[in-house]
Amino acid sequence: MGVRIVEEEISLRELIDVVWNGKILIAITTIAAVLLAFVFSFFISSPVYQSNAVVMVHQPMYETGVASEYINQTVSSDLFVRSAQTHEVLNSVIKNLEMEDELTVNGLRNSLSFSRDEENEELISVIDITLESTHKDDVNNIVAEVISQTEAYMENRLDTRLQELETQYSSLYEKESEELDQAIAYYQELRAGEGLPALMLLEDLDSNTQFIIDGNERYLEELRLLDKDKQVEYREVNADINRLYSSQQSYKNYLTDVQNTLSLNIIRESVRTISEPFSTFEPVSPNKVLNLAIGFVLGLMLGVFAVFFRHYMKETAPKK
Repeated sequence: MGVRIVEEEISLRELIDVVWNGKILIAITTIAAVLLAFVFSFFISSPVYQSNAVVMVHQPMYETGVASEYINQTVSSDLFVRSAQTHEVLNSVIKNLEMEDELTVNGLRNSLSFSRDEENEELISVIDITLESTHKDDVNNIVAEVISQTEAYMENRLDTRLQELETQYSSLYEKESEELDQAIAYYQELRAGEGLPALMLLEDLDSNTQFIIDGNERYLEELRLLDKDKQVEYREVNADINRLYSSQQSYKNYLTDVQNTLSLNIIRESVRTISEPFSTFEPVSPNKVLNLAIGFVLGLMLGVFAVFFRHYMKETAPKK
């Protein structure tokens, strides 16, 4: 036991002697590392500034009818974050700020960060936007432009989809109207030859006119006196007219929903900036004190390693 303690003391003393004998090399290495960290922090590295903003994306409170499904897919905090990182949005930001020589799309995308509290349903619609940039005077303007261009991008996507729906429902409405007119014309041809009940002209809310079969007792009696096959045929025509009229009115309502929604500023009202872009205009990096401390520690470790490596090479060198 006593022998082991003596050996450990001897080993520790040897280690201390190796370090002490190499103190000059350790000092030189440490000073060199600190100097490099100093030069990098004060002369090479550009100061980085940070801007923060908070945005909330919420669903519109008013009823939009058939367009609700598409609005729900377009208006969300997740889609806002995804849209803000698209090439279209970032490229528009750079062009509008006339910073083509200072910024690139990939560089701007990497300098932006978005965070949400996804565990809290009440706060998941709140987005914290952070930008780190070397452009001190423009850091807030860049964040504000990102928000503005993202809103415009989302609004354009929604309007494009709603315009497609408007065209689709308008086409379907016109198609049903044409078929309804044809069915009415066919009924009138049959009526002229068979003495069928007249069609009654009705006016709907927007003054467009549509026809349905008059259902009073006198005309119903005329129908009952017809041949059975004729009754079936006329009832089928009547059913077609009612079906086409109902379908036409549905497409008309859908078209009205879409047109009313297009007149609203859905995105502008759903995306709210809670906190405008703000920066203290104090650089967040480089951390000069931290860099000097890291340089000192790394230099010290490298110096000690160099001393022990030199000692090892001497001890293991072949004897002449």
